[in-house]
Amino acid sequence: FRFDPASELFAKVTRNSPGTLVSNDLSCVAASEGGLLWFGARSAGLNLLGNSQWTLFAEGLTELPSDSIMCLESSGRFLWAGTAGGLALFDGNVLADKFDFSNTSGGIPNNVINDILAIGDTVWCATAGGVGKGVKSGAVWTWQALNAGLGDPGVLSMGTFEDAIWAGTNDGTYRYDGV
Repeated sequence: FRFDPASELFAKVTRNSPGTLVSNDLSCVAASEGGLLWFGARSAGLNLLGNSQWTLFAEGLTELPSDSIMCLESSGRFLWAGTAGGLALFDGNVLADKFDFSNTSGGIPNNVINDILAIGDTVWCATAGGVGKGVKSGAVWTWQALNAGLGDPGVLSMGTFEDAIWAGTNDGTYRYDGV
């Protein structure tokens, strides 16, 4: 949908031809630096709209970890995409890196990424198996799972407030003060 301030109405934007949105079933939308607009689809990959051109990132076309896009997080020129198969990092419109349970030595506790927080050179992942924290030092990422104290390791959402990370689960809300 597009909001028209003059009429105060939303105008529906749909997938109506090849080379546009990959799907009408979207799970998330985010804008990143450089005028890039990203659309995550539940089972059809990731669309990028930049310079009036549509680009599709999908598992069979690119190295996207999964076509099920769960969440997006913009951080300057970077975009993090949480998928059902791990985490993807875009630098501008280029897939720069990807992370999952196996290539982080369990630092991402589950490949289903439900939410992401990017704070400086640190990224936090809410996963179906707990919280993953990645810290970048130079060109190297170091990952660790932070699950101590969670009653339910299935973390659905995360937020930050007053120098703390807040995590929402089916079991309740949890606070992590180590930010």
